[in-house]
Amino acid sequence: DENNTPCSNVIYRKNVGEKAIGSAEQKARNLILDAENKSETMKKETILEAKEEAHRLRSEAERDARERRAEIQRSERRLIQKEESLDRKIENIEKKEESITKKEQILIDKQKELDGFLARQMEELERISGYTVEEAKAILLANTEKEVRHEASIMIKEIESKAKEEADKKAKYIITGAIQRCLDARLFIMDTCMKPAIAEPRKEVGKYAPKIISIQIDPEKIGDVVGQRGKTINEIIARTGVKIDITDDGNVSVCGTEQEMMDKAVEMIKVITTDFEEGQIFKGVVVSIKEFGAFVEFAPGKEGMVHISKIAKQRINHVEDVLTLGDKVTVVCLGKDKMGRMSFSMKDVAQN
Repeated sequence: DENNTPCSNVIYRKNVGEKAIGSAEQKARNLILDAENKSETMKKETILEAKEEAHRLRSEAERDARERRAEIQRSERRLIQKEESLDRKIENIEKKEESITKKEQILIDKQKELDGFLARQMEELERISGYTVEEAKAILLANTEKEVRHEASIMIKEIESKAKEEADKKAKYIITGAIQRCLDARLFIMDTCMKPAIAEPRKEVGKYAPKIISIQIDPEKIGDVVGQRGKTINEIIARTGVKIDITDDGNVSVCGTEQEMMDKAVEMIKVITTDFEEGQIFKGVVVSIKEFGAFVEFAPGKEGMVHISKIAKQRINHVEDVLTLGDKVTVVCLGKDKMGRMSFSMKDVAQN
């Protein structure tokens, strides 16, 4: 180093290299030893774990084997119990079969005894009655059928009677219930709906409510009410606005909404169908004026004459001095005049 020659440098490097190699070899040997030690330790641990796992599996296998043996033993005991129960049942069945066999034999014996008894009775019956067995059977069967039919008829009648009574009871119950429910509904409607609205019937129907008045007239007067080609009845309808229906037996129905007009129409019909008699009072309208008097219409098609001397209490020269066409007057019937005509008077009745 001091001389710093190439040879010395080589030697120096060689020494350094040998030292490094030796150090590396030493480290390698140490690593190999450590690896070998660790490998041995891991092997021991693995073996120990394998032994513990084997011991655990063996314990579990033994426990499962014990449980299976116990279950097999229990199953064997249950099978033994079932076999014993089946044996007992078989014994009971065999005993019952023996009992049935004995009863069958007893029944067979009794049947034989009964057959013999019946045969003896039939022989005795044939000997006493003179009928053969077949004839006696036929008679007995016929009588039995009659009795059965009679009893069946009685039973049917009883059943029908009971069924009828039951049906009557049910019908009575249903009808009574229905009537009661209808009554309850009616009372509910009357108390809760009608009474608050109208507590009692009105004395008269509403002013504009449809109304009807029926009167009876002489059927022979129907033509007078109808008039020629319906002129009279149409005039009444036109004046009052009502509807009039007449039946062949003389029943007249006056329909309308205004009571005043209906009363007026009824009054006209009564006047038309009335036979004038002395003392009757009528109201009418002056429809014609003549020199000798005035004609007053009491109803459509019904007129009467008032003579000029019967118009006023004082003397008048002309009818027009007192009356004009369209005047409403009141007259009284005086009876028939010399010519057989009805006579009327205004002065003998008070005028409105």
